Amino acid sequence: MLARWCSYSSSSISYSSSSSSSNSSSNSSSSSNSRILLLLLVLVVVVVVVVVVVVVVVVVLVVVVVLVVVLVEVVEVVVLVEVVEVVVVLVVVVVVVVVVVVVVVVVVVVQIIAEVTEKEVKVAN
Repeated sequence: MLARWCSYSSSSISYSSSSSSSNSSSNSSSSSNSRILLLLLVLVVVVVVVVVVVVVVVVVLVVVVVLVVVLVEVVEVVVLVEVVEVVVVLVVVVVVVVVVVVVVVVVVVVQIIAEVTEKEVKVAN
């Protein structure tokens, strides 16, 4: 009877230790999943902010061009055309910089997600 109880309790202990090991791996999996979700959220926020900035820059450019055209017709000042050209160049530069920043952020976030997923696969194996 005592031998049977000892055998039962040792198997129970090994089951509970394997169960806790399984729980810890699932906890690390959920932790890495939450990191991935957080990174994706950051990526979405960055993309939304960049889109808003680009839209604002384009709207400002349109307003400036319209104002300059109206002023040129009303006042007939040729100097303002050069100002429009400078504004257009600046807006194009800003849009290019914003696009480059978005691409860099996307690449970095994708690399981080790949590293986290790779670590998760190594832990699972």
